[in-house]
Amino acid sequence: MSLEKLKIVMKIKGCSADELSDKSGVPKSTINKIICGITPDPRYSTVKQLVNALNLNIDELVDYLDLSADNIDEKFSSAEWDIIKKYRRLDDYGKEAVGAILAVEEKRCNIDPAAKEAEALSKEFAQMKNNTRAPGA
Repeated sequence: MSLEKLKIVMKIKGCSADELSDKSGVPKSTINKIICGITPDPRYSTVKQLVNALNLNIDELVDYLDLSADNIDEKFSSAEWDIIKKYRRLDDYGKEAVGAILAVEEKRCNIDPAAKEAEALSKEFAQMKNNTRAPGA
């Protein structure tokens, strides 16, 4: 576990070195040495204790690799990470269902600019159609 990964996971989980020490049983001084880069390659047993305390498995820890501690808040909140983890545990049917729900919600919230523009054009077209009808039609 590199110091960057530990900092990222702690930031995402909203966990301080004190809290992580309490949960993991790893001394705070060891955690600080990892964070500061003094111990860049901690023992497997230490990593395992930290990962367990953060409610992660090794695979989930690897998922944090492409993120940097500086921009993590811009990418995902803790709640968003929880949703992502739940999504990853779904089977294909569940993932399709989530995708369908998201599409409906995007449309409802007008998040999708293309859908918003299409809706406006549709309303404009309907209005033009109503204005060009022959009298008595």
